[in-house]
Amino acid sequence: MDGGVEEGVERHIGVFVQRFNNSWEDEAGRYKGIADDLYAANGLGICVLFTWPPDGSALGYIPDRLDARRPADSLTEVLSDLYDWAIKKQLEGSEDPAKGCRAKISLIAHSMGAYVRQKAMQTVWTPKNKPLLVSLLNQMLLVAADVDNELFSSGEAVDSSDGDAMENLCYRVTAIYTGRDSTLGLSAGFKHFGKRRLGRNGLAGGDPDNVWDVDCSDLIDWSLSPFGVL
Repeated sequence: MDGGVEEGVERHIGVFVQRFNNSWEDEAGRYKGIADDLYAANGLGICVLFTWPPDGSALGYIPDRLDARRPADSLTEVLSDLYDWAIKKQLEGSEDPAKGCRAKISLIAHSMGAYVRQKAMQTVWTPKNKPLLVSLLNQMLLVAADVDNELFSSGEAVDSSDGDAMENLCYRVTAIYTGRDSTLGLSAGFKHFGKRRLGRNGLAGGDPDNVWDVDCSDLIDWSLSPFGVL
């Protein structure tokens, strides 16, 4: 990445994976806000949107879960290509530092977008990164993640689970959550009964050193979110 970024400013290639129950216009607007306010305004680099066609209604939450599983294969292709590119640039950089890539790859997954990312990263990790070669993502942010909060509960043990794949492919994973998210409370009853949502309850415990959670309840103006949905 060159051009438009001041020398010494950390550069990022970001991927934003959309949530459920939003139209294309809503998600494009949310993506524009992230790209403009976080990336462009701070000279961080570029951000791209990964989206799929959800059913787009609260009553469609269960079929949206099915819809979210299918595009994971497409996200797998994106992450797989990024992994191959990162390896290539690492090899080129070892021979000539000027040819190496200084950009850090980051990913933001919102709500059910975290489920898409979870399945895609397991598929990428299984053939490409056993044993561990490089961390594909420098930072991964899970916003109101609609996944089980026991995802990373194996801790430092290697168990080939989805959580194991994610924490091995990422340098740092941060999950922001709030217990006031009513939609994720509903989600827990729809899906794995008795399994709490990461985006509502935070981590279940026993998590690896590079994964942690942050309760963001005090940072949200709830008057702007009358239904308690992030």
